[in-house]
Amino acid sequence: MSRSHGMNFGDDSQDRSEKLLPCSAGESSETHKKVETLSDVGRDWGTGLPEGSPEASSGSVGGPKWSGSQATNKPAVSRGASTGRTHPRERPPGAQQPTPETGNTGVSNRQSAGGIDCLEVSCYGFFHPANWNELRPRLDKARLAAESGCAENAFVTTEAGDRLEVSAMGVRHGIYCRFKLDWNGCVIAIVDNPAPSTHRLSVHLRIGSLRLMEVGHEEAWASLCDVLSQLGFVLGETVVGRVDLCTDHAGESMQQIALAEHESRMICRARKKSLHKNGERLETYTVGAGAVKLRIYDKAVECRNDPVKQAIVAENRWGELPAQAIRVEFQLRNKALKRFFSVRSVEDLFANLGTIAKWCTSDWFRITGAAFDRKNRNHVRADTAGFWETVQKAFASWTGAPLPRKCGRRRFLPDFTQLAQQAVGCVASIVGQSEKVLGDVQLEFMRVWVEIGHQLTGRAVEKIHEREASLAAAGGGCLLVDESAIPW
Repeated sequence: MSRSHGMNFGDDSQDRSEKLLPCSAGESSETHKKVETLSDVGRDWGTGLPEGSPEASSGSVGGPKWSGSQATNKPAVSRGASTGRTHPRERPPGAQQPTPETGNTGVSNRQSAGGIDCLEVSCYGFFHPANWNELRPRLDKARLAAESGCAENAFVTTEAGDRLEVSAMGVRHGIYCRFKLDWNGCVIAIVDNPAPSTHRLSVHLRIGSLRLMEVGHEEAWASLCDVLSQLGFVLGETVVGRVDLCTDHAGESMQQIALAEHESRMICRARKKSLHKNGERLETYTVGAGAVKLRIYDKAVECRNDPVKQAIVAENRWGELPAQAIRVEFQLRNKALKRFFSVRSVEDLFANLGTIAKWCTSDWFRITGAAFDRKNRNHVRADTAGFWETVQKAFASWTGAPLPRKCGRRRFLPDFTQLAQQAVGCVASIVGQSEKVLGDVQLEFMRVWVEIGHQLTGRAVEKIHEREASLAAAGGGCLLVDESAIPW
């Protein structure tokens, strides 16, 4: 099943005066085998490190680090684990896959229930000037080689030996990314502007399904950050644009999905749905068309014409080669992640996977065991179908326990002057309607105010605690109020 990932190719707006001649058969093989590597980064931007110093010759990327919430530490990854990696489709025959650790670490263990199938991230930061001045000409040279059909030269390498294939065309993600690089099933789109920015995209990343299936989302993300660091990129802030969460179910067929649809046993917040059939056989069932989308499809049929992908799915998910298997996949985009879960960065996403999965499989979509009364808007009591309970448990097995869900809507501070005027108006109404007003009205007002405060102090404290508990349950804790905002 072919899928579109929203990558629209744009025209190159920059003028190119030089063209790389196509490779000829008579050229020396040494020319094509020549590998350029990034030199050690010793010319730090604004750090004042002299050349030849231990800090300048250590090979680490310098430059100013972003402060506050924009600063993101790059995950530590052993270079021995990532050097010389091959694409999942290019694994040498007989090579053994490392046995991953168990637990909720983002690693897709053998025969695991599921994992992240696609991850798109926008990165805001900048390239260290010394690295960019060296990397930019090599990217241009590799792109021209790709345009002229010389695939042997259409790549750049990092100092650790990772090879990044350069495409002949750029890609557009809101802003045009001139350089499109492929590495181990990941797409790295780089904007041709090394200047730091908190609002303009610098690098867009897309991690493919095979890479995520083989090493898990945490290792895939950490190794990709490591590659960017070697290219001289200083990562400031990340914004998740899209994430696909999935589970695979060997031995299950789409027939039960078709039957549930026919019997109207599906509870969903979305209105739009589509069915793709091959003759009378249902192959794909899609719900939603906006920021949240569900796809249930025949995974065995999708993989039957791709033996390499079929073998990887069988090794990491099915455990064998079943006659039939289906995949349940939820796609969430940035708008839904921010609104329902306050998820913005990659770290936020990884920490809330359990909460997202539970919301998707319980609140947003669910298959019931029997038909229910659709006129009754309260469908909580409708029993969940046995198959869908299996799906819920499969998601929980790799996402972990859910966290208290946060509301992403903006919370405004109250107008304290208006609240004070409301309290004064209530006390004034009591005084005005009281028969005890015999003398000075101001003194009577103060007497009533003190009496109310004395009698209702206990109730007021209970109300304050109830308000604090409700704010904490919403995920935001207590509001931190600036005392300068209070008019007294």
